Amino acid sequence: MMSYDCNEYGDMILVYGMCGCNAHEAARSYAERFPKRARFPSAAVILGAVRRIQATGSAMPNHRETGAPRQSRTLRKEERIIDVFRKNPTASVRSVARSLGLPRSTVHKIIGCEKWHVYHYTRVEELKSSDYVVRREFCEWLLQRHEEDPNFIGNIMFTDELSFGLSGCWNTRNCQIWTTDNSQASVAVHQHERRFSVNLWAGIINDRLIGPFEFEGKFTTEKYRKFLQRNLLPLLRVCGLSEENRRRIWLQHNATRNVREELNGMFPERWIGQGGPHHWPPRSSDLTPMNFFLWEHMKSVIYRTPVETLQELHLRIDSALRSITPEMLKNCQSSLLQRARCCIQANGGHFEHLLH
Repeated sequence: MMSYDCNEYGDMILVYGMCGCNAHEAARSYAERFPKRARFPSAAVILGAVRRIQATGSAMPNHRETGAPRQSRTLRKEERIIDVFRKNPTASVRSVARSLGLPRSTVHKIIGCEKWHVYHYTRVEELKSSDYVVRREFCEWLLQRHEEDPNFIGNIMFTDELSFGLSGCWNTRNCQIWTTDNSQASVAVHQHERRFSVNLWAGIINDRLIGPFEFEGKFTTEKYRKFLQRNLLPLLRVCGLSEENRRRIWLQHNATRNVREELNGMFPERWIGQGGPHHWPPRSSDLTPMNFFLWEHMKSVIYRTPVETLQELHLRIDSALRSITPEMLKNCQSSLLQRARCCIQANGGHFEHLLH
């Protein structure tokens, strides 16, 4: 095969630098910049020119050498590795190394040189078309209230319930994607949940954790109504909230609207939820500290290693709760403000790729 000439190699080096030393981007850019040329170099050809300049000061290949030069073998190896990840970005380094018969260190080194990075998936709820406007409007309202009263978010008691089981919850730590861009590293989750053995209700207000309160079976409307009537006020007292502070609480929940009477009596004009004074946007777990902090933190502690027994599960839950500090809870407020701004920027859609 005829070699490229000096001008062509020079253009390859120039485009390689303009593309941030990414050979695949350089190959694509080269074809766009010089569409009338008879042939276009692959990423391996461009890398070969770069390596030769680094080693000899010249991009031109030395055809006087015989056999298959070590450099040529290395370039073919690099091209094979990058090709695998381009076709399957979710592949692991271990599996690629095994399939190609290469050391894992070699695979890591080559994808690092190409500026490929691993990004773990973010769990996000599947949104309906009608959700976007509602989510945006809620975030705009929240930020407006914060501007009027910087203490407002600290008066919101975010609440939720979750079930823990021996087999754990859906875990994204082992889901990954190799790419040069983190903008799409999220995965939609359909609306179904498993049934577990330990069921908890909990709340967060300012720097305090409310509860948790353990309940048997499914948290039905009737169970929730009885909880509001009998258990919530004692939990607020136990956590040290004064009567004056309790009168300023805004309760947020995502439960049934059939408890409006109880909520209107306990939190008149101060609750956020279905049918409430202010509507909570559905499918918006990414906007509540209960999900983006508390439950995720607890799962990371509880399921760090497999849980063997129900007793061990209870001990892990206690350990996870003890690891939570007032400062961690307080930081949820700034995180929520950032998420609200990002949600508006995303026009009510998924915004995890905008978080810094």
